[in-house]
Amino acid sequence: PILRRAYFGDSDSSLAPRDSDAANDFWAFFKKYLAVVARKNIRADDRSAHDRGMFNELGIPEGSYQKLHRPTTQLHIDKTARYMLRELPSRVVNEFEYIIHCYLEFCQKDKLVKLKKLRTSQANLPITARRSEILKALETHNVLLIAGDTGCGKSTQVYDI
Repeated sequence: PILRRAYFGDSDSSLAPRDSDAANDFWAFFKKYLAVVARKNIRADDRSAHDRGMFNELGIPEGSYQKLHRPTTQLHIDKTARYMLRELPSRVVNEFEYIIHCYLEFCQKDKLVKLKKLRTSQANLPITARRSEILKALETHNVLLIAGDTGCGKSTQVYDI
């Protein structure tokens, strides 16, 4: 409850509003994360970054660089939320913030996959194969009528050409 109130609330510094889709998506990710940790039989002591010695007392990663140590964003929460977190051990707060970063990294990768899929499907539209013909015709004509089957990219891709 403390973590939920501190990071997901109604203040401007919250990661997302308390009952928003974004907050619910995070908590679903959080439950899956905990299930994976439990399934792999990782003890709570082992999964804490601080207990593994990966971070120094300032929370800075030690040792070789690992991609997941790269924060995708900085977490800013207001003073009231930070005050609430005093009740929790710092290793719990640091691990929770690590999970938030993992979630944000996951979301970023998911967006990238969707963008790649979109660009691939756009490149495979029939109108794309006619790009040079359309450009050549536009150089010599002020008006150009384009006819094609439904779904060939007439209305969505011609503007990009």
